[in-house]
Amino acid sequence: MSNETVISKFAKVHESAQIGEACFIGDFVSIDAGVVIGDHTRVEAFTHIYQNCEVGNNCYIGPHCVIGTDGFGYAQDQIGRSHFTPQIGIVKIEDDVKILAHTSIDRAAFSNTAIGQSSIIGGHSHIAHNIKIGKNAKIWPGFVVAGSTKFGDNIELGYRCNCVGHIEVCSDFKSESMVIINNSVKTAGHYAGQLLMDKSQWNEVAAGIRESANWTLPEELK
Repeated sequence: MSNETVISKFAKVHESAQIGEACFIGDFVSIDAGVVIGDHTRVEAFTHIYQNCEVGNNCYIGPHCVIGTDGFGYAQDQIGRSHFTPQIGIVKIEDDVKILAHTSIDRAAFSNTAIGQSSIIGGHSHIAHNIKIGKNAKIWPGFVVAGSTKFGDNIELGYRCNCVGHIEVCSDFKSESMVIINNSVKTAGHYAGQLLMDKSQWNEVAAGIRESANWTLPEELK
């Protein structure tokens, strides 16, 4: 650990953790065994990074984040009881990533949950186990995604979007706020709607809903 690295006296860092040059570790941060943190990375107060997870260079992890907890890995037996499946993978956060406050990222079942280089994840988001997010993602606050979904590079997801698990979303995908991504997306574009569709199509649907309900925009909003 570099002399330029600052670790709060209230932080708890396992002796086997590796922390790079010129880092900052805030008050009441917990860093578990085997964690690797690159150079010039800042981890804010009350964040917990669990065992063996990796954080790259020049990253920012906001306060009250949880990196590397167990994913929702349960299997049902013949009578419907749930049994936990050990989650033995890690979270791998590449360089120049920003994870904002109160975000949780689950560790993978076997390999890694990955956040690509130069991505930004807004606060109060939840990234489930085995997720792969490509480079340069811009994800607004309140995003929730189920496990094992893969996103390409340069995606942009609006405020409070949700996404089902076990699908693939292509690079250069952009969505409006509060979109539900319920199927794989193979064509780059700008999407909207509670049931995901091209934004221009959603505009037509929304217009039809307003017309069928005889709804008009209030004067103060025009």
